[in-house]
Amino acid sequence: KDDLDLFSDNVYCFTPSGEVKNLPAGSTTIDFAYSIHSAVGNRMVGARVNDKLVTIDYEIKNGDRIEIITSQGAQPGLAECGEEHPGQDQDQPVV
Repeated sequence: KDDLDLFSDNVYCFTPSGEVKNLPAGSTTIDFAYSIHSAVGNRMVGARVNDKLVTIDYEIKNGDRIEIITSQGAQPGLAECGEEHPGQDQDQPVV
């Protein structure tokens, strides 16, 4: 590998508190959520990257600041289907 390609296998991103996360290249906000904790990934309903809402399959870039949005009533798979469940708790930023 040449010097410019040294870090191409990884992507470095930040939590809102400034903690650096090292993930494999091609990782998405879902991967980021599960890297925090499985409960965060299971309750994920959305994400903000650099203070902008993104899709949950957004591919993370070096230097991105990522905030995961969760809901107490979220269940894996339901957010992707676009199903809504009346009476769920408000969405909560977690990380």
